Amino acid sequence: MIWQVAVAVAGAWCIAIGAAAQERPATTAPGGEVARAASLLRLLRDPRWLAGGALTIVGVAAHLVALSAAPVTLVQPLGVSGLLVAVWLAARWRGRYLSGVELLGIVAVTLGLAGLVGTLPHGATTPTHLPAAFLAGLACFAVAAAIVIPRLAARLSPRTRALLLAATAGACFGFGSALARVVAATVSADVSVLWGPTTLIALALFALGGLQLQNAYRTGHFGLAYATLLIADPLIAAAIGLAVLGESLPTTVTAQVIALASAVVTVIGVIVLAGPAKPPTTEGNTTGSTADNHEENNTDVYIDAVPPRS
Repeated sequence: MIWQVAVAVAGAWCIAIGAAAQERPATTAPGGEVARAASLLRLLRDPRWLAGGALTIVGVAAHLVALSAAPVTLVQPLGVSGLLVAVWLAARWRGRYLSGVELLGIVAVTLGLAGLVGTLPHGATTPTHLPAAFLAGLACFAVAAAIVIPRLAARLSPRTRALLLAATAGACFGFGSALARVVAATVSADVSVLWGPTTLIALALFALGGLQLQNAYRTGHFGLAYATLLIADPLIAAAIGLAVLGESLPTTVTAQVIALASAVVTVIGVIVLAGPAKPPTTEGNTTGSTADNHEENNTDVYIDAVPPRS
């Protein structure tokens, strides 16, 4: 199981760096508060956004490889590890060192993930066919994510909009990863699964999740969106793994307590690391209007190098 963990972590880091590259182009792209899919055509002409997209694709491919041989309850939480490299890059790109709070957050995430990896079961049987009602429900969710959620988000304040869109993206990625686990585990025995409903719904969910994530970036509250994504994605995927894919939790009381404590520590670390960052200041060159603008945007916009997970 060591190589699956290594591949999952490498994929998470690629996704994190790719998302960091895509955040600023998405934020500054023209369009309405919740841009339509057509806005992606403008982003396709941005070299930085394209480079980030290419790196994200590499990360997603590594993620799928890990899912082909390991349960989603193990692989999905490892996506949080991307936050570690993201925070380090954010500090370096702004020409500063990590703060004490950030170091504590990194320690919390590292210890939490280590506890989860050590206690969660590393093997699971995966069903070759999912219930039709389950697939239909996911298809309905995809339609709602494409039509209802954007219209609702446009009526909300920027912070609430970021929360809703990021949670929707996390749900899309979590559901999609659960379906990808089934496809990846069964494709060697039945290649027809590649053009079946499971694959099509998974692709639709990943695409919709990516679009919602770009819209969450546009709110300027990147830290809030990223923290929401990193918490929603593994929770949804783990729930599906337990309820539908036959995966299991630790069986002993000791392991269960360690797993629960590790999950809590990881969530706390995510919230700390993805929290608002203070903008760089220049002594003697701060105007009242600039300070007001910083306050209005709650400083989240300055987390422009801290990325999310697919």
